[in-house]
Amino acid sequence: MRLLLLLFFTSTLIGQGKNEVPETFSIDKNGIVIWQKIYEYNLDHPKLVKKLEDYFLNTEFTRGLSMENSKFVGYSNELKVKPIKGGPHYNPITAFVEVEVKDKRYRVTIKDIKLKEMTTGVNTGMFSVSQAVSFNFSEIVLNGRKTDFKKGFVKINYLKSHDEAFDTIFTLKQVPQTTSDW
Repeated sequence: MRLLLLLFFTSTLIGQGKNEVPETFSIDKNGIVIWQKIYEYNLDHPKLVKKLEDYFLNTEFTRGLSMENSKFVGYSNELKVKPIKGGPHYNPITAFVEVEVKDKRYRVTIKDIKLKEMTTGVNTGMFSVSQAVSFNFSEIVLNGRKTDFKKGFVKINYLKSHDEAFDTIFTLKQVPQTTSDW
């Protein structure tokens, strides 16, 4: 019996570690979800700005960003995030993106994440009723008071799928350094 209880509590504690909100997500004072991450890249400021500018122009999600005071800012284009099993399938999303650049690093901040309007309705053949419904990302992942993230496997995995999607978009591939010295 003791062994059974020990196994139960151990598995419960191990399982809880997997259901953590990614560190890249936070909640601002107004109850809005923010995604933020700092990336390092081995280029000085002017070269990194040029590299990011070229990259953002060739990436659908970031194509609408403009350069202002060493920052790329603006609303993104739509991004389809891979749906998770058993979770909400509200796709695609748009967001306000800000990328601040310094020597050898850049910080990406994504906020005001909105899910595209979906049309829901009923069609009986004789008549149909439909309505456009929009969802706010914060409403899906935050508790009622908007002070903490909702608990549960589906909500945490929903955040993780968005974390992976954002990270994939904003990670620049490092080019190996070559030397001409044999």
